[in-house]
Amino acid sequence: METEPMTNQDQSQAPVFSGKEVHFPADQKRRKEDDQSQSHTVVHFDQELFLLRNSVMAMGGRVLDQLLQALEALENHDTAQARVVLEKDLVIDKLEIDTNAYIFSLLARRAPVAKDLRVILASSKIINNLERIGDETLKLARFTLELAAVGHQDNTALEGVFLMGEMAIAMLRKALNVFDSQDRGLAIRVAEDDLELDSEFRKTLHSLIDSASRNPSGIGDTIGIALLIKALERIGDHAHNIAEYVVFQIEGGNIA
Repeated sequence: METEPMTNQDQSQAPVFSGKEVHFPADQKRRKEDDQSQSHTVVHFDQELFLLRNSVMAMGGRVLDQLLQALEALENHDTAQARVVLEKDLVIDKLEIDTNAYIFSLLARRAPVAKDLRVILASSKIINNLERIGDETLKLARFTLELAAVGHQDNTALEGVFLMGEMAIAMLRKALNVFDSQDRGLAIRVAEDDLELDSEFRKTLHSLIDSASRNPSGIGDTIGIALLIKALERIGDHAHNIAEYVVFQIEGGNIA
């Protein structure tokens, strides 16, 4: 029985024998296309994670700027700047909402695992802590307006607030550097700074209580200042949390 010669199309689809294996060109083509598609997906996902990282850093920068402006407004009795701080909080709230929406989209579309999942979850926790820092910062701006309303111009009683404010700013700046650099050693230093801020809070609070006992008529100002230093102590806690989540992102553990 005579066989018809193979056409070019037949030859391109014919199996190729190599040792004990049989290779089908069509299957090889599909595998190559699948590999290319998978590679493209990985690259695209990496780009999305990069955008997420930039969003977190942008929000962190705004929160840090807000804290700096709030403390400056308090020190200079600048009510206009205090109002700007209050207005900017709306921008920070929107950044948190938009970034969380992006995170939910990544989780739904990519179903990430292992380190990619940790990166996304840690980012969600970090922006939540940044938003809370923004909320604590508002207390500084509101107190500035309250002092202006009663004509208070003396900063002597606020010295502890300004000292703790400088410490909180340094902690937040360092925590953002931890996120940017993924530096575990720097994260440990943030934890150590938090202990120092807690100690300063207790010392300042004790001084306020002592002052109030000697001057009961100033109890209103004392309570207001106590709320401010508590807000700054909480800002330090949130900065510490940010460093903790970066360590979780890197290795799935906590700061030892």
